Amino acid sequence: NMSQVNNNTMSVVMEKTPSYMLLHNLPLIIDVLCPWEPKILVILRDPVDRAWSHYRMSYSRTNLNQQFATIVKKEIDNFIANGLLDNATMSL
Repeated sequence: NMSQVNNNTMSVVMEKTPSYMLLHNLPLIIDVLCPWEPKILVILRDPVDRAWSHYRMSYSRTNLNQQFATIVKKEIDNFIANGLLDNATMSL
């Protein structure tokens, strides 16, 4: 019931993929969907553990033939290209 949420008598708990945080218009989406100005808490896993876990899962489910370091380098390059990571902070 959204009226309970709007009146701050109820909490909304959501869990989703962290890739949504990369959307450039995420603040606008939150503003439109949550006009009551919510407090947002984001909890992330250790990024290295998560990347390695995702790689192992992909490797076991598909014919993945790229090395882990190659995939990580491509992701870092993508972050840099999209302004999400400063090139000076990258080390591999």
